[in-house]
Amino acid sequence: MTNVVSCTTRALWGAGRLAGAVGLGIAAERGLMAAARVADSPDMASPVPDDVQHRMLPTPDGGSLHLIERGEGQPIVLLHGITLQASTWSRQFDLGDDHRVVACDLRGHGDSTPGSDGFGLEVLASDLATVLAGLDLRDAILVGHSMGGMTVQTFCREYPEVLEARVGGVVLLSTSARRVLLDDAQAQNLAGQLAQRGEKTNWAPLPLLRMPWSDLVETVVRYAFGRSPSRVDLARAWAMYDVMDDEHLGRSNIGLLDYDVRDTLLDLEVPALVVTGELDRLTPPRFAIEMAELLSRSELHLLAGAGHQIMFERPDELDRLIRSFVAGLDGERAGQRDLSGP
Repeated sequence: MTNVVSCTTRALWGAGRLAGAVGLGIAAERGLMAAARVADSPDMASPVPDDVQHRMLPTPDGGSLHLIERGEGQPIVLLHGITLQASTWSRQFDLGDDHRVVACDLRGHGDSTPGSDGFGLEVLASDLATVLAGLDLRDAILVGHSMGGMTVQTFCREYPEVLEARVGGVVLLSTSARRVLLDDAQAQNLAGQLAQRGEKTNWAPLPLLRMPWSDLVETVVRYAFGRSPSRVDLARAWAMYDVMDDEHLGRSNIGLLDYDVRDTLLDLEVPALVVTGELDRLTPPRFAIEMAELLSRSELHLLAGAGHQIMFERPDELDRLIRSFVAGLDGERAGQRDLSGP
């Protein structure tokens, strides 16, 4: 599979600017009462199919990972972004008609709990290795959104043997191969300040992150979506953020500040599908283009009108892209077998 870029590089390098906190991953529709009414709807009460299975998987450091599974066949492992949960992928469970779909609450999110190793992308990468080994998954397709995509790339750097033995391809969705705004010194300084503030205030969040609903908060949280997001999706994303523990939120954000895997991508031979939204302002398209250009076997798709939350905004299109990517890998393996002879 060659490096395919489905858009004009020059036009996209200047697209978008990151603003606000790293990886907010939250959104809501105008008016708190409107969002609350949506949250009481049947779609909100049961966002995942009835036939999924739930399981808890222990981590080596004493934590636990909540997994939601559906289907049988080649595994597809789904990793969400910061402040979200495994149920973010509710519409991707349709892939379970012919695959084993496994969605994971990342530690500190949903029903997963952190262990003694705390937080950070290296720890999340270890959790991913635990999922792959604990479920004995082979030829798995790893799909990572935002922080989940950073987790996948960190896993590729930290666990090359597990990657080779258990992974058939990766899908990098609305993510980056490096921190998106700060240089090393700025990131280290900010991480220290946030950690110091967290310990001093018992991890009380910055005021903007826990304000009562207002037009100002709406302006901030809608930033993660593209054009015309649905009211249900906005309310679901907001609800996932709203229940997150303050300390877990703070430490998870700090864990994103020390991140750069661009050198790893240069040596990565696993096939990759890179997907981003044209209107993604948290990880703008230039970061997707950079990943696709660094990877030796990549395919890049830019979705017009979409923002950062593609699995909410374009679930059917995302499913089609994943299915096509997997079919291409199957065809490539079949061709290799034909060339090798009987």
